[in-house]
Amino acid sequence: MKGILFACLLGLLAPLCSLVGLPSVAVAQTGTFRYRVQAGDTCAGIARRLYGSSRDYERIHVLNPGLGLPPHSLEPGSVLVLPRPPDDGPDARVTGTENDVRARAPGGRFIPAAVGDELVRGHRVETGADSSAELTFRDRSTVQMRERTLVIVYGGSERQARRRRAASLERGVLRGRLSELTGRLAVDTPTGTARIVGGDAIVAVGEDGASRLANHSGRSATITGNRVSVEVPPGTGTVVRRGARPSPPRPLPEPPRWKPDQPGRFVGLTGRGGTVSGEFDEVEGAVAYRIEVARRPDGTDVAAAIEVPAVSTSFRVHRLPAGVYYVAVATIDEWLLEGRPSPRRAVQVLEARIIPPGGGEPVVAPYDPGDPSEPDRPPRVLPGTWVVAPVGFTCGLHGGALTGMSTLRGDGRTAVACSDPAGRPVPSFDVVLEAPTITVDGEAPAAVVDGEAPAVAVDGGGAAIIDRRAEVMLRLRVDGPLALPAGLVAWGPPGVEVGRPRRLPGGMLEVPVTALTDGPSEFAVSIGVSEGNDRVSLGHVSVVVRAPAPVRRPPSPRSGDAAPPPRTMALGAFSLAPAVDAVALLPVGEGRARFHGAASAMSKARDDGIGTFRADFGVRARPFDIPLEVGFDWVVDARGDYEVASRLGHGDLRVSTSVDFDLSPALRLIADVTAWLPTQAAVGTLGTVRIVPSLSLEGSFVRPLWLRTRQAVIADTAGDALSWASAYGADVRFFDDRLTLGAELQLVVGQGLGTEIVALGLGAEAGFLIGSMEILLGLRMGAGPDAIAVFGAFTGVTALRFIL
Repeated sequence: MKGILFACLLGLLAPLCSLVGLPSVAVAQTGTFRYRVQAGDTCAGIARRLYGSSRDYERIHVLNPGLGLPPHSLEPGSVLVLPRPPDDGPDARVTGTENDVRARAPGGRFIPAAVGDELVRGHRVETGADSSAELTFRDRSTVQMRERTLVIVYGGSERQARRRRAASLERGVLRGRLSELTGRLAVDTPTGTARIVGGDAIVAVGEDGASRLANHSGRSATITGNRVSVEVPPGTGTVVRRGARPSPPRPLPEPPRWKPDQPGRFVGLTGRGGTVSGEFDEVEGAVAYRIEVARRPDGTDVAAAIEVPAVSTSFRVHRLPAGVYYVAVATIDEWLLEGRPSPRRAVQVLEARIIPPGGGEPVVAPYDPGDPSEPDRPPRVLPGTWVVAPVGFTCGLHGGALTGMSTLRGDGRTAVACSDPAGRPVPSFDVVLEAPTITVDGEAPAAVVDGEAPAVAVDGGGAAIIDRRAEVMLRLRVDGPLALPAGLVAWGPPGVEVGRPRRLPGGMLEVPVTALTDGPSEFAVSIGVSEGNDRVSLGHVSVVVRAPAPVRRPPSPRSGDAAPPPRTMALGAFSLAPAVDAVALLPVGEGRARFHGAASAMSKARDDGIGTFRADFGVRARPFDIPLEVGFDWVVDARGDYEVASRLGHGDLRVSTSVDFDLSPALRLIADVTAWLPTQAAVGTLGTVRIVPSLSLEGSFVRPLWLRTRQAVIADTAGDALSWASAYGADVRFFDDRLTLGAELQLVVGQGLGTEIVALGLGAEAGFLIGSMEILLGLRMGAGPDAIAVFGAFTGVTALRFIL
């Protein structure tokens, strides 16, 4: 009866003790006990440790209505009434894992361990390199297993803990984190047994086989070795070697102090994490320092841990995903005893994003925790890749402008700098800019518009060799570990037309390229991406324009080409030998000369029926590496009335200069200036110089039909002739331009020696290409009196041209 009354009294006093914050004491009330809140505790965390699942926090809320509605914070030092865990559960549970953690049931084999796994007597738990685990025993004792640690679970409860071991440590390091009053942990090692009561302590089995106990806080711990027990007070440690007694307890080394002005935020990359760094003061007698990065303020749930030698008072922990972490550093002395950790410093890792050149989905590599002491290899990205900074931050190439989204340029390993919203520099990351190797595929055919498909020639330096004024499809081979982005563009220098690249199977590209007449002889074609109004090159190929072969296009006998007018009439731009100027409009190969000759006959120049025969001999050449031609011709009238012949230009020297402009592969513009210089005295207007500037345009819209026109102004220095002359023609070309048939309309309107004239002429021509010789035949007819006076009733032309 008295026992029942006493239990009821304790049950009535429990809430009062909770309110006044009395120290945590065990309560005899059936099914509950009292628990003092530790720093970093949450209801979910307590439930996970005690009952195996964080979802059991409602059991805590039911017994502690004063907490109010969630979410709420637990004040360290306050007291909670908690349900007592059942005694019939597993001996321990896995309550935390990091990287490689495996468990083996009695008689089974090792399999990956997961949070929530139940462990019974005889279970083995093992951590790999750069790995850790947390185990919570039935009596609420919690141990943290560090890397390369093997533990055998023996089990234990509050009732059994005083007389029964909880675990056996075969190798590695255990850190016990025990409840201040109720936590008890017994750990067997190869050289002794350590017993910890409350607080934090580290039990380790080193590579030398010795056991070490470092008691950081709580009550005194004991260690037994070789049948001798030693008490180890808080703040001290001891070593037990094989066959020896435990060493006398010695003070643990002091924790390092953080240096001031440590960075608190770090920027990494999505999928790769970031790097956290820090510096601390040296501790006398240290042989090494251990740095732990935890996810919880109390130092549990360790995300990464490294050790650095005593000569280093700084550290870098790599591969940390985005999140908030708590970093502490502890000193290891010459006995390899680890002291208490320093105050934990909160840091934050944020992640920038990488977007491929030209846009697309961000590049996210699978997270690889790896060794946190070893930096991850910088990601390899293409030039033109975008870096998107975390919200409120700015990033960019080191030494360049920092923006919310910046473009990476250059080659090789490059540092990316970032700053926080206040403009302060933030430790960031590196990338490796790696452009693909782009080469000309000399074995693949290059599609030539409206022609054959020969293979592209490649010189000894890997440059493509192409012809001028011919659209060539360059086939390019792309080699490299990174895939090309979408939206590729290609470009070249002025004077070169480059189309959009087209992807081909096998990592090939096809790019249309045309070297125009006024373009350079050597240039580069770049492949890249557009960045707004700018472009970023991923690579380029060299192109050399070779000297073109003789133009395989016979000239059209255009009798409207500028030639010396007869001295008795204002005939302006149209010559008795039209083939000569028709030849003059055609291009000449670089370093080559063209010789030509022509003969013509005008059936009637005056009413007396006197006919005139003319011979014309000349040369045209392109002396420079530009589309400029110069020509010289000598005109001789071989038969007919001397006076008429001399007035028609007998003995004149003709000098001409023309420039070609390739507007496209099928459209050409020619500007020409021709002067007739008299070389002998005669009557009338003899001695005047005649100047004819002209523009010609020829093009093809439907092959094999070509259209052409020429517009000219005729004037002489005496002021007797001023007229406008034009010609309009059409040619049809066959057999790869070896045969040309054409027709032409000629018109002259203006003043010639005081006479107003309107003359119309009609002509037909045929041209043949035989090797390097061209033959031209033409016939022109004058329509009307003025035309007969200007052109003659009929004019026949025969011309030869040789290209050397």
